[in-house]
Amino acid sequence: MSYSFLANGETYGYMEPSRGLRQRDPLSPYLFLLCIEGLSALIVYNEQMRVLSGIRICEAEPSIHHLLFADDIFLFGKTNLDECAVVQRILGVFSQASGHEINLGKTSIAFSANVHGREQQGLANFLGVQLVERHVHYLGHSTFAGKNKRQTYAYIKERVHKRLSSWKGKCLSGVGRELLVKVVAQALPTYAMNCFVLPKTFCDELHQLMARFWWGSDLDSRKIHWQSRDKLCIAKPEGGMGFWNLYAFNLEVGATTLDILSHNDAASISRGYEGSELIDVERNKWCDAKLTEYFKEEDREHIRALPISYRLPSDKLIWHYNDWGIFTVKSAYWVAWNSIKPLSLSASSSASAGNPFTLLCKAIWNAKVPPKVRNMVWRTCHNILLTKENLSKKGILGCGRSCTYCSATDGSYSAGGNGLMPRVVAEYWVRENVEVATKLQVEVGRAGVVIRDA
Repeated sequence: MSYSFLANGETYGYMEPSRGLRQRDPLSPYLFLLCIEGLSALIVYNEQMRVLSGIRICEAEPSIHHLLFADDIFLFGKTNLDECAVVQRILGVFSQASGHEINLGKTSIAFSANVHGREQQGLANFLGVQLVERHVHYLGHSTFAGKNKRQTYAYIKERVHKRLSSWKGKCLSGVGRELLVKVVAQALPTYAMNCFVLPKTFCDELHQLMARFWWGSDLDSRKIHWQSRDKLCIAKPEGGMGFWNLYAFNLEVGATTLDILSHNDAASISRGYEGSELIDVERNKWCDAKLTEYFKEEDREHIRALPISYRLPSDKLIWHYNDWGIFTVKSAYWVAWNSIKPLSLSASSSASAGNPFTLLCKAIWNAKVPPKVRNMVWRTCHNILLTKENLSKKGILGCGRSCTYCSATDGSYSAGGNGLMPRVVAEYWVRENVEVATKLQVEVGRAGVVIRDA
């Protein structure tokens, strides 16, 4: 192996390394994978020779004897000296062939609750590794999930709390906090969601943590939450802020995994019966005998109502929740969110073409103005500005409805229409005029805010 040097677009000379590959060499990961593949082949061979057993989830499933990720290796087997000796022999052959040494100081072994303590310590001493009660984490996940799910996934909540309470978050504006919640805080649980379904109550606790940060940037003190968490999860064109509902996102991740497996021919998924099996090809109609055998009466009526193509194309999976029939992560999330969304929100956030509030929200978020202006207009539309009248509605003590300067009692915004009509402002304060216009024929909405002195 030799190296050449590229200078000004030309190659000069070569150099032969005397100590193998250098650190971060592009070939280093590939050579390591070749070595690990040899170790995997040794383990599989011994499992086929029935000297290693592994573990089985159930009788009909294949055994799992090892898991590999880079240089982290999990080995599974029975608790007897014979299998421990086989493991030692495999690791010895691998070390001699590859030149890699097993770091016994970082190697540990854990047993199930059915193995006695003296037997555990004896097998650990035989292998020369450390005995632990259980492996706490592997690839960022907890390896043990007990009945208390909140305690199992407590590390996720700690990570979210640590990230939100860092000094960076305290210097952010409302728009900056929104970006931090969407990009960082909501992304932290996604790794665990790819493998597990988090409890809904635990997802609600994460929502509460993020909402407390977004409304006040300080997790230690309680701030006024002007809207509920569910309303903030509504899409922006429908009047919300577009935050994820974590439980719905967790369900969507599971649907994404099933979609990947369903398009993999090697995946052992029971597909049931195909549509072509239910069609009488000669008469080009549904086969009533098979429909009666497989489906209920109400389902048979829906199937018979489906037209049959004269071309009889091959079966394929169609995702009917979007216009192009292809599964997407975004559409799966909104299906999951609409299935668990409260009925009150489902009625109030219907994005029909003739809804003027929907057109207004689209105009707000599509306006070519700074993000903080859009955020301010959104708060104005929902009548959640920090005015005395709104504070008095929240029961803030010592906060009357009258203006501080002129003692007028009409110094905030009313909720007339869509909450957009300004009231009379104090004489020595600033005046904010909000103008909104919508044209339903072409589904166009415009909004403008003018701030001037009184």
